[in-house]
Amino acid sequence: LELGPQEMRYYVVALPPRVVEIAFSITCPGSAHPPAMYASLTPGVRPSKLNHDCEGDDTGELSFRHEAEPGRLSMTLLVVGLVEACSGKLRCIARRPEEEASSSGACSMRRRVEERLAQLRQDPVELQAHMRSAKEYQKRRLHAAGGVEHKDFAAEHRRNIDFLQRPS
Repeated sequence: LELGPQEMRYYVVALPPRVVEIAFSITCPGSAHPPAMYASLTPGVRPSKLNHDCEGDDTGELSFRHEAEPGRLSMTLLVVGLVEACSGKLRCIARRPEEEASSSGACSMRRRVEERLAQLRQDPVELQAHMRSAKEYQKRRLHAAGGVEHKDFAAEHRRNIDFLQRPS
C-alpha cells in the first residue's frame, strides 16, 4: 500500500455467507500515524469521512461483526492518507466468532491441543507411553531421512540437567 498525504483509496471486499468477525489493519513502519479507515456495509454506497458505517481507530485497526444478511455480498473500505506519505501493508482477517465455533462443534486447534494435554497430565502412565511412542516415531523418521543416528541429549547430559534442576 503506497499512500500519499490526503490520498484516498477505495477497496471492495467480498463478504462470506456466514457470520464472521472481520478485522482490517494497516501497518506503516516509520510513520507516526496510520491512515484513516472508513467502511460502508450498505451495498453500492461509498464511505466518506462523514458518511460511513464503521471507522478505524487511532492504531490503524477497523473491526466489525458481519451478520450474513441477505443481499449483503460485499462492503466498501476507504483508506485515507493523513499528513505524511505512507508505505505499508493492509491486512484483512475474517474469523468465525468464538460462540459460533463452540456451538457448531468446531474448535480451534489450540483449544484441542490444550484439552489433550490436560487429559495426558491427569494420567501420568498414558503421558509416559505417549512420550515414548513420540520419541520412537521421531527416531524412525530421522533414521529414514538419511540414516542419521539419533542421540538422546537428555541421557548424555543427565548429570548437568539434574544439577540445573536442583534447588539452590
